Amino acid sequence: MNSNFDLKIEFARLSKYINKSFSNLFQHNKNNKLYDAFKYAIEGGGKRIRPILTMISAGAMGLNPENAITPALSIEILHNFTLLHDDIIDNSPIRHGIPTVYKKWNNDIAILSGDMMIGYAFKILQLNNNFDSGTIAKLTNTLSNALIDVCLGQELDIDFNTSNKVSFDDYLKMIKLKTSSLLCCAVKLGLICANATDDVVYALNNYALIFGIVFQIQDDMLDFNANNIKFGKKLGQDIFEQKKSFPIIKSRQLATEQTDIDFIEKYFANEIVPTEEVVIRFIKIFNKLNIPKIAENTIASYIEDAKKHISILPANNYSKMLDWLLHYILKRDY
Repeated sequence: MNSNFDLKIEFARLSKYINKSFSNLFQHNKNNKLYDAFKYAIEGGGKRIRPILTMISAGAMGLNPENAITPALSIEILHNFTLLHDDIIDNSPIRHGIPTVYKKWNNDIAILSGDMMIGYAFKILQLNNNFDSGTIAKLTNTLSNALIDVCLGQELDIDFNTSNKVSFDDYLKMIKLKTSSLLCCAVKLGLICANATDDVVYALNNYALIFGIVFQIQDDMLDFNANNIKFGKKLGQDIFEQKKSFPIIKSRQLATEQTDIDFIEKYFANEIVPTEEVVIRFIKIFNKLNIPKIAENTIASYIEDAKKHISILPANNYSKMLDWLLHYILKRDY
């Protein structure tokens, strides 16, 4: 390993390389509303976690991360497609502090642009001359499976909004499909590029599965963070969408005061109209039950488990970066 290798600097370099690659792609796009919405979505923010996972997974197996750029772009496009449609489903007006695509244009443009993005996600896989037909077939199949899984996860998430029987196990099942599936896909794409062995693919798939759980739990907790206002998001947006998120499910498990129990049960039965006052009351319940600390401890436990799975990798800068990335995401505030 290079002792002068700075993980944070390399993350920024790879992110910049990804953004430059997207800029080159958009130079060839026609100037119309669908392409404009596509470009707006891709350039609208985000930390590029998924494409960077693809690149550093390849790097961990000895491949130059830049050789995995086309599948990295593909997974980022597919991820952003899901966001376009999710924002319509959830009636979310803001993402990363700017209007969502359907708000800036309309539902039709957001749906059609998202559909077009799926086409581009698969088309880009064909553009790397370093891949033979067998590799491209593996990449395509992996991307296809992830797309199916994330849609199934989104359906579960929607169903939870009107269900009063959502357990923590149900919640984990939904996360593994909706959130972890694209992260698992990201690492698999990189490993396919590097011709990794089955045992490595299995280990990093488990790493990414846990990564997704950690990411979603943190995301659920950030929904009640005052920094939401900084990014133009509504505090407690999940409440307004009737979500059954980590702090809400945990509160249901741990509440002991009857007034809190009754309030939470009414929420699960959709008998409470979401308001800012409802959000404030939930936040008070979370604090009373020490839910933020429980979330923190749960995340820490999952991270230790994830580290065990990447111990199989060769010791190099990029395998070290996979470990570092688990802690990096915990520093995000949106």
